[in-house]
Amino acid sequence: MDVRLAMFIASLLSLIPSYGLLTMGTWWYERKLDEKDLNITFIIGIFIGVIVVVAHLFFAMWYGLGALAIPAAFLLALMEVLIYRVYLNRTKLKGRSDQPFIAFSLALGISGAYLLFITGQYLVNAEIELASLLGLLLFAIGVPLARSSVALFFSADRAAGKGLIASLVKPVLILTLFNLLMMSYMVMDFLITFSLAGAIVGIVGFYSAFKVLSRVPDMEKDDGSDDAGP
Repeated sequence: MDVRLAMFIASLLSLIPSYGLLTMGTWWYERKLDEKDLNITFIIGIFIGVIVVVAHLFFAMWYGLGALAIPAAFLLALMEVLIYRVYLNRTKLKGRSDQPFIAFSLALGISGAYLLFITGQYLVNAEIELASLLGLLLFAIGVPLARSSVALFFSADRAAGKGLIASLVKPVLILTLFNLLMMSYMVMDFLITFSLAGAIVGIVGFYSAFKVLSRVPDMEKDDGSDDAGP
């Protein structure tokens, strides 16, 4: 496929799911959120995502599906979740009730870069078939859903006062499983089975994680009414 066409399609497959999910996920809370912080965090996430995707490609191609695949997937997951911790520990963000949304935005920025590189590389170099295109669509669904669910679980647990280790367990396990599926997907010529499994993990994880926002202090959904009294 022509490089320009491939990158155009890859841009659509990366930015539409990622930024679209950010917009939908914050819709009901927009009057209580700092839109500037969310957008800046999303852009920062894109730059961090470049580092993440390079690490994933290195581990996927170097270790493949051998005996070290699980430790590699775990290490990648742990490092990524710790990135959320470092970012949320910035002085500007400490103590803020909207931390889960900030982490949500960061994860979706990372997802955007991840999707852009992986789908762009595949579209440029591979022979395009219907099954592979369907696999890419499922891939584009699974990546932002899985990563955002991990960020939501971690940040909500931290906001609830849980210790670092307790906050790491669930998101790292989810992301380790997802990383294994994605490494299998990349190594085995984008076999659709693994992209479908990744999408399912993302959907289930996001459905479970997004419910935690209702338990974040001062972050109840907007009902659209004005705060002023009669």
